Amino acid sequence: MCLFWAKNHMDKVLWGKHEGDGRTLLPWQSTVSGFMAACLGPTVTNPFDVIKTRMMAQVGDASIGIACAEGTVWAVSAGSARRLLAWLHA
Repeated sequence: MCLFWAKNHMDKVLWGKHEGDGRTLLPWQSTVSGFMAACLGPTVTNPFDVIKTRMMAQVGDASIGIACAEGTVWAVSAGSARRLLAWLHA
């Protein structure tokens, strides 16, 4: 469901095509919109999947809770982003 919304939004942003306007995109334009829409989903949902997996992997009563898991994921992600940017600028 979200992929269809994202594809329509990419069509609007990239090519000025609105749903129901009768315009037909060229195959390469539709491919670019679809690719960008398909990249959007995992980019947004991946951190939440990592949080869920970490919470499910907890053993015993040492439950860290969603707030702590979220903080850990964002801290690790920020560190990874800094390393990636440093590598790109090197």
